[in-house]
Amino acid sequence: GSEKLWVNAEGLSVFARMRMGQRADVVHRAVTVLRTAEADGHAELAAQMRVELAVCARSAGVPMTGLAALRPILGQRDLPAVCRAMALMQLVGCLAPVGRQTILEAALDEADRLVRSDPDLSDVDRILLRAMVASRTAAHQRRHGDLAASLDTAQRALDLLDGLESAAQDGMQLRARIVLEMACVLLDRGEIRRAVELAHTALAEPARAAAVGPLAWLRLALATRVHLASGEAEAAGQLVRDALHSVKRY
Repeated sequence: GSEKLWVNAEGLSVFARMRMGQRADVVHRAVTVLRTAEADGHAELAAQMRVELAVCARSAGVPMTGLAALRPILGQRDLPAVCRAMALMQLVGCLAPVGRQTILEAALDEADRLVRSDPDLSDVDRILLRAMVASRTAAHQRRHGDLAASLDTAQRALDLLDGLESAAQDGMQLRARIVLEMACVLLDRGEIRRAVELAHTALAEPARAAAVGPLAWLRLALATRVHLASGEAEAAGQLVRDALHSVKRY
């Protein structure tokens, strides 16, 4: 049984490093796990690796490569609902530049339905996954200019996370992404003060490693869209230096 133990341990390692933002560095390992999992009949693990490779492709700016990674699992009805929901969320991300709005919305609705209807999910996992779908939906709505709906959806995602017993259950990563999305929506709407207050609340919390990436983007958004726009070069520079320091540290 050592082969099965190894491939599952390696898959978990890939998943963890992906959450830490080390995406380009794990592509080769993810492909190795994928090939081993497919050869040995571990369909669920193989599907998870395909989702992770789609994330890597999107991060590298080649979303169509991510779509190619996802294609073999999108039609597999025998996969767990969570795997299918994660694949649909990444499908929306890969097709964002070219996909029709209604088709992508339908994919996100289906992902939420899969999560809500899965009897095997724990309450915590269901909350986290529903918040993740809502976060992706908010990003999709902002991309298409529906700012009011995006803000409402992001707030719904935060409300879901507030229902958790501990803020540590999502590693802060998901909350940081949602706050980043809400702050960008508020900046798009010209609500500068509200965006700054929301961002500073998130930045005042001690950051866990998985949240460093979205918090760095949040600092960059404040630096470029708030402080530089107001002629506050020193404040902007400090935020950029803070972002660089946190990213290099992890």
